Amino acid sequence: MVRRRLGGIVGWVLAGMLAAAPLAAGELYGSMLLTWQLFDMEGSRTDGLHQRYELGLDRALTDALDLDLRLRVEQDDSGATILGNHREASFRRLDPQVRLTWARPTLLLTGESHWIEAKSRSEQGAGAFTLRQRDDRLRFTLDWTPVELPLFSFEAGRNRNRVTAFDTDVTEEWLNGQVGYEWEGLSVAAMGRLATLSDPGNGFESRSRNLGGQLGWAESFAADRLTLNANAYAGRTRFEDRLLSAAAAGVPHPVRIFGVLVGHDATPQDHFDEPLVGNFLLRDGNLDKPAGVSLGPEAATNLTLALDLGQVQPVDELRVVARDPLGQLVTTGGAVEWLLWTSADGRLWTPMSGAVTRYEPGRGYWSVTFPRQQARWLQIVTFFVNQVPTELTEVQAFNHIQAGGTEPDIRVMDSWGGGGGFSWRPVSRLGLSWQGAIAELKDTSELRPEGRNRDRHHEAGFEWQTTARSVLSVTRTDLQSRARYRGREITTEHLSWRGAWRMTVNENLSAVFEGERSRYETDEETTTTERLFVHGMGRIFPGLEILLDAGQQRQEFGRDDLRVTSPILVASVRADLTRTLRLTLLGSVREDQYSGRPGGPPLPSDHREDRWTADLTWQPGPQLLAGVMLGRASTSGSSTPLQSYRLLWSPWRGGALRLDARYDEDVDPALDRRSRRLQVGPRWQLNERAVLGCHYYLMETSVLGFGQTQQSLRATFSLNF
Repeated sequence: MVRRRLGGIVGWVLAGMLAAAPLAAGELYGSMLLTWQLFDMEGSRTDGLHQRYELGLDRALTDALDLDLRLRVEQDDSGATILGNHREASFRRLDPQVRLTWARPTLLLTGESHWIEAKSRSEQGAGAFTLRQRDDRLRFTLDWTPVELPLFSFEAGRNRNRVTAFDTDVTEEWLNGQVGYEWEGLSVAAMGRLATLSDPGNGFESRSRNLGGQLGWAESFAADRLTLNANAYAGRTRFEDRLLSAAAAGVPHPVRIFGVLVGHDATPQDHFDEPLVGNFLLRDGNLDKPAGVSLGPEAATNLTLALDLGQVQPVDELRVVARDPLGQLVTTGGAVEWLLWTSADGRLWTPMSGAVTRYEPGRGYWSVTFPRQQARWLQIVTFFVNQVPTELTEVQAFNHIQAGGTEPDIRVMDSWGGGGGFSWRPVSRLGLSWQGAIAELKDTSELRPEGRNRDRHHEAGFEWQTTARSVLSVTRTDLQSRARYRGREITTEHLSWRGAWRMTVNENLSAVFEGERSRYETDEETTTTERLFVHGMGRIFPGLEILLDAGQQRQEFGRDDLRVTSPILVASVRADLTRTLRLTLLGSVREDQYSGRPGGPPLPSDHREDRWTADLTWQPGPQLLAGVMLGRASTSGSSTPLQSYRLLWSPWRGGALRLDARYDEDVDPALDRRSRRLQVGPRWQLNERAVLGCHYYLMETSVLGFGQTQQSLRATFSLNF
């Protein structure tokens, strides 16, 4: 049966290639991928042949009009053995795409249609199970960018996802429009959006209409010594939710994300030692385009995603959308589990309990649900990675509204705000700055009490160049938020003072002495934080560099009469021992010491975390790279070794034959999570179009002593033209 199916698919693909070749041989492209794969996970074993064929035609019909046709076919025939019971399984996927582009110097029109038809069937004895999936995607965009005239953009689209046996039938439709104009330092924009989300499986349909506008101005004076800026915005969003069944349903309403920061940090309480980096692609609305953030077998552990919602808003779900490197749905979420953190200022983070992670294979995202939070800053962290190639494409936030009754539930959200500020340098060595902002959000509905958020943000600072090599800066930040949600008032205030003295002796030696005092106050708790730190950089000679962060953090929790003193030390040394040998040493120590509570409940036990690694890398040339990393992660009462080994070797110049081997062992001592990974991947470039490769992957994971082992083996032949 496998041979018959393989022959049939190859025949159709070859026939298509031969038919299209005379049409436009130079415009035809395609690929073929044959993979024999084996997957084994403690009592479950799957093996079989996976085939993928792609044929495309990219042709310029005129000077402005371009046509792109693409057809992708996948076939998987495998057998699975689960607890001794054998089951035959097959999977077929048909994926045609059409894209039409018309481009002129100031006008760009694109229209694309994408269909995905997939069928899975498994047989065991006399029983059989069939699952069908159908995705229909249609999208049209227009971008008009005339010279010295308003810019205009428009987008319309429709996505429908259906999966039998799971009662999944989700349809999304939308219309977006935006017009903007810039003149000198003035910018003005107006935007609108109509959207419909229909989900009969969960029993609801939601329609939304959004209108908004924004105004901005920025200008410099006095030879750029004085800069002024101001901005304002207003918007209204109307939701209309209808039930499609008799049962009440939670309708997800999107929450706007203003920024996403990405990093890998084993100590997510703060990111002073491993700063996070902004990634706009994780909030650009494109669910299929990879954002450059990997969570696959070769990715680093402790992936951290921090979200800035712009102002305090209610939110109870985050979604992390994933695709494979080809933009297709990832079928499994593996051992990935996201932990939730919140913050008052995006600098210091507090873990939150109650978060639950689940993966939706039919729609390709991790859903992280938790009790509703009134928050501006949220952070999710996963220690484990996925066992299949995985690229993140988008992060989304939602607030679920419980809809019930026979009448439509109409909810109106009005938002408005603005801000302004200046930066002024009256003399060459002195700089003054101030920035303020206000944001209002009103949530009204006939079925629920009115909700309202009001945020105030003020930041003032000065910078004084005390000498030619030193600068003193002081910043005062005041964040105030008052929220009323379902009849409950929630008031928070965060006030902080930060001072820093930066001293640069020369390009090889510098230091920063930093102090901060902040107070975070809510209706139930007052937390005071004090930080004193020194950050130093020394380059003894070009091949030896030392970085040091040392200091102490002290927190006092007024309601619990609890004080936590935390000495923190982070150091790194990079030494080029020879032209081909590099040594990198990393070390961190953090200890939480508890005090207070005279006559009250028992104090928590003091907690200490130590982590150090020594990484030696040898690269005598472009054909060979070898490395070894040894270390240890310790916490109160436990100590675990860390180790990593890697080899990248190409025996001959040009890299026709390459061997990539890696082994790493990591641990999160605070939560007793452990990960071991072994990867071996020889690869042979037969010619410029054909590649033969093999990849073996073994991963062991454990949480609180409960472990799981899984391994996979893939032998692949690929052909591109």
